Amino acid sequence: MTSELAEPPAMRGSASKESNSSSGNVGLVNTSELTFSAVVPVFRGGETLRNLVVKLLEFGDFRVGKAHIVLREILLVDDGSSDHSSKVMTELAANYPEVRNVWLSRNFGQHPATLAGISSSTSEWIVTLDEDGQFAPESIQGLFTTALSGGHQLVYGHASSASQGVLRSIGSRFTKEVFASWLTRGEMEKFSSFRLINGFVARAVAAYVGSNTYLDVAFSWVVQSIGHCDVSVNVSMSRPSTYTGTRLFEHWVRLFTSSGTRPLRLLTIVGILASSFGLIGGIAVLVGRFSGGFAVEGWASLAVLIMFMGGLILFSLGVLAEYIGVLVRFALGRPTYLVVDEKLGNQPNHN
Repeated sequence: MTSELAEPPAMRGSASKESNSSSGNVGLVNTSELTFSAVVPVFRGGETLRNLVVKLLEFGDFRVGKAHIVLREILLVDDGSSDHSSKVMTELAANYPEVRNVWLSRNFGQHPATLAGISSSTSEWIVTLDEDGQFAPESIQGLFTTALSGGHQLVYGHASSASQGVLRSIGSRFTKEVFASWLTRGEMEKFSSFRLINGFVARAVAAYVGSNTYLDVAFSWVVQSIGHCDVSVNVSMSRPSTYTGTRLFEHWVRLFTSSGTRPLRLLTIVGILASSFGLIGGIAVLVGRFSGGFAVEGWASLAVLIMFMGGLILFSLGVLAEYIGVLVRFALGRPTYLVVDEKLGNQPNHN
């Protein structure tokens, strides 16, 4: 299997020290050499990981202005993979010293796996990207250009050409528009899994974030400046999504409940409006009944009103239940992820 691995160009430069990170400086590092870690959550990456790692090593040494950017490590996080990803990861770590494997005890999801990789990183900057290679590693240079030129602590890469299904694209765009314009009060215009973030900030977030917190929401709590960069997408690497309808809904609920109390305030406003309309309607009925201006008869409107208000109440209770569920899981001490020994991590991944 070793012969199948392409030989990437030799990495130049030595890893620079995190003197600024250790001192708590979360801004741009004032040095001519910067290091970064690539964090890749792995679930079904058996067919794409080799090419992705080779590309990362090939484009892991470049310059942005006077800054020399060097890839220090590639962290492959096995998130309870169900294919032969664990075997490929072991082979990559044996052949490339830059590759480090992180094994989770089971499938926790993309965001917890990303947090596990971030916690294990040691570089001044961190790049997160998917295992399928749709976001080209050569686009990392563009992320650094945006970060260093604009003084951003967090930069998102956005696809210049869509490669996912129509329905999922519409759902994704709706979710991000709602999140950007309302849930975060415009603090985040858009986001994606292809990110460049200051290492000190990322590891600080990974240390305190809860098990049900949406990762990008957590980043929005602490970063001072967010940048955006258009990047190309490798459409040839497209593959069917591993997300089911249920998992996508859970993904959206986690985003919703991680966004503070604004949804609860919306329910309060809706309740006030519904009560106001009910009061106005009641006054109108009384006026019509005693003044003879119009006849008040039939039960159809009353039945519709009861069904509408009943549905509104049940929806409100559902939203409250989600928040209570988050609090209960937090109180029970549910871990965001659990890193295990390599041998234990490989056991459930053979089938």
